[in-house]
Amino acid sequence: MERNKPIPLLMEAFGHTTQQQTLQYLGIQSEEISAIDDLEL
Repeated sequence: MERNKPIPLLMEAFGHTTQQQTLQYLGIQSEEISAIDDLEL
């Protein structure tokens, strides 16, 4: 994520079937995702 790789690419590389698996593997918690969604970009 810090290197700006798309989640679907990471999913394929790690052999994950869902984005949730990939996010958990990367240690990204739902609270962090919500915080990002709340940011005004």
